[in-house]
Amino acid sequence: MNYDGYTKWYNQYAAYVKDKKAESPVLNVTSNLLSFAGNFTKGAR
Repeated sequence: MNYDGYTKWYNQYAAYVKDKKAESPVLNVTSNLLSFAGNFTKGAR
């Protein structure tokens, strides 16, 4: 997705999750999914 504000929001959200993942197993899984999705979309181009 690439529309006004999305990339900024996504990067801020991903940074928050990465920062807080040690505090919550759910955020740790979320961080892993965000990393996988980001890597997958980079390879799909």
